[in-house]
Amino acid sequence: MKDRFEVVQDPSGKYRFLLRTADGALLLSSLPGDSKIMVQNDLLHTRNSLGEDACVIEHRADDGTRFVVVKDHDGTVLARSPHMDPKAPFTAILDKIRGAARGAPMVDMAKRKHSATM
Repeated sequence: MKDRFEVVQDPSGKYRFLLRTADGALLLSSLPGDSKIMVQNDLLHTRNSLGEDACVIEHRADDGTRFVVVKDHDGTVLARSPHMDPKAPFTAILDKIRGAARGAPMVDMAKRKHSATM
């Protein structure tokens, strides 16, 4: 399987997209949305924002792990990564996310009831 964006529906009925690598590792997760269309729109904005350094922000959690937040041009948070190794260089993390997102197809997994595993 290739890197892909999955549109899923969580048990509460909200939709979100997940960026997964070919081996299933989670790289990004969007905020929950009320409709598939909203989430698909956020996915397009995320693809665009990933290309701009000002829209991709590195954060550190209290435990020292890092995560990435992707924002739209207006500052709206679109997606974030899971917490990652604090020793990994931020550029390596970001390159992995950008590489996976580039050309990744969108797969509608929301047809499968409660398919989100986050």
